[in-house]
Amino acid sequence: MSELDRLTGIKKLRVRGFGAVRFCAIMKAAGLNLLRAARVRRAKAKALAAQNGCFGVIFSVYRVFKERVQAGVANFGLISLNQPPVASADFKLAA
Repeated sequence: MSELDRLTGIKKLRVRGFGAVRFCAIMKAAGLNLLRAARVRRAKAKALAAQNGCFGVIFSVYRVFKERVQAGVANFGLISLNQPPVASADFKLAA
């Protein structure tokens, strides 16, 4: 309860009525849950980066640009597959 009060100020609500107080308390508790989830996510990312070392940095950069890399590979594949084979286009075999 002290973390909820410190971070959200739940003990000093400026609303009247049970319904309004209940709504504000629920919203502040949900906000605290979001803050806690973000804190856990940051801690996990930091631990993973420390565990992986240099490879973790490379993997992080790849995750950021992977869509661009995959799109470039896909475009290169389409370009190279659309070219007609050289033997069938230029040379005709006598039979």
